[in-house]
Amino acid sequence: MAASVSSAGDIRQSASVITAHHKSLVADGIATALLAGRWDARAMIARAGRCLGRDRPPRWLRALVVQVIEVYRDRPADRPRELAAVVETRPAWALAWQHRRTPRVVAWTPVATAAGRTRWPVAPLDDLGALARLLDLEMGELDWFADVRGIERSARDPLRHYRWHALAKSGGVRLVAAPKPRLKEAQRRLLRHVVARYRCTTPRTAANRLAP
Repeated sequence: MAASVSSAGDIRQSASVITAHHKSLVADGIATALLAGRWDARAMIARAGRCLGRDRPPRWLRALVVQVIEVYRDRPADRPRELAAVVETRPAWALAWQHRRTPRVVAWTPVATAAGRTRWPVAPLDDLGALARLLDLEMGELDWFADVRGIERSARDPLRHYRWHALAKSGGVRLVAAPKPRLKEAQRRLLRHVVARYRCTTPRTAANRLAP
């Protein structure tokens, strides 16, 4: 009997210590569930309830969904992390942690990211796979060009993406980094399919817009 009491005490103690990390995970789970279907209150409440293992979603969750819709009239499919951050700022979020049954994620609902709507005819880049296809690269090559390991300045020349040159100038030296052919081709594709179409229609006008 004493062991049972001790166990219950441990449960109460652990329940009272809710970390910021745990709250962040719950916000991520709710945001993911909200994005996983139609952007209307009834469907969103049902999905969020399943995420938290609640057959009958509590009042705070219903209020939270309404408050999220007040911020986002349309589904922010391209901003899941931003949505999770907004969830944590809503008034109903504080009520969730005052409830006798504090929330926890029991079911994750993965959802693919999607590019947001834009006024410009840029190439749709919903995810890293779409970017790799645009640049005609494998995913490993995309990581390499992105220099995710930060080895550009320390690697030997064959592994670098730039050729570095020191040019003399008045009062010192100017260091110039010239992209190698494969990186230059990737940059040109981005210019042609994304940068030049953002506010402009051709690379030439894009260059003119950037001129002082």
